[in-house]
Amino acid sequence: GYETHRLPEDAFFEGMGDALEWNGVIFSGYPIRTSQNAHEYIERLMGKTVHSIELVDDKFYHVDVCMCPTDKGDLLLYPPALSPDSR
Repeated sequence: GYETHRLPEDAFFEGMGDALEWNGVIFSGYPIRTSQNAHEYIERLMGKTVHSIELVDDKFYHVDVCMCPTDKGDLLLYPPALSPDSR
């Protein structure tokens, strides 16, 4: 019963670990396992703003291993995993 969508061949999106929703916005990581050009498709399909987060440390290969929303509405993050512009 799910509708599926196919990204263009040059757009790579590994999956849920590279998309994190917080306060109605989606943070999506690149370039380790997802390409930045996939973010525009995710934004259009989900109908939500996607902020591209550049990951700069291979140990932090997904957004969900360096960012974590809390039940109090805060967002925890490990800054060295992100590029200065993404911080």
